[in-house]
Amino acid sequence: MSALSGRGRVDLRIGFDHQNELYIFEKNKGKIYRIAKVTKRL
Repeated sequence: MSALSGRGRVDLRIGFDHQNELYIFEKNKGKIYRIAKVTKRL
């Protein structure tokens, strides 16, 4: 996450929505990241 935020220290909040999808809030920049399910295509 420090690579995404561009800072050495990152202040994060983590939560889930009603569909159990994971969200991360990066407080310093006010950005919200949704962690998507990754599947491998054959």
